[in-house]
Amino acid sequence: MTRPVASAGAALALAAVGVLTYQGATAPAPPREGGAVTQETKALPPALAKGAAVYEAQGCSACHVLKGTGTAAGPDLTRVGARRADAWLRRFIKDPSAVQSGASMPPYGELPDEELQALAGYLAALK
Repeated sequence: MTRPVASAGAALALAAVGVLTYQGATAPAPPREGGAVTQETKALPPALAKGAAVYEAQGCSACHVLKGTGTAAGPDLTRVGARRADAWLRRFIKDPSAVQSGASMPPYGELPDEELQALAGYLAALK
């Protein structure tokens, strides 16, 4: 009788390890302290500082490089404002596939409008 209980316990433990490993591997990277945005945020006007804070809070550097900091899975955003307008950035962040067919960035439609506007304004200012 102890063997079936032990086998079930081992199977349950193995399944739990598998689930936790998968969650850890697919979770977004936490914002990095001391990154390019954090060091310069204090010098920004309040509206841009809010956008920089949203960039960090949403973990954008997990996929994007900004001023040499981050991961290059997505496009480098260092001078994105020279290529894209604020309104385009808002639409793209909210629903990338609706703006650009085949976009691999996940949609951020659940982002509150105030944060979406702040983030798009911050990115548009990067020229």
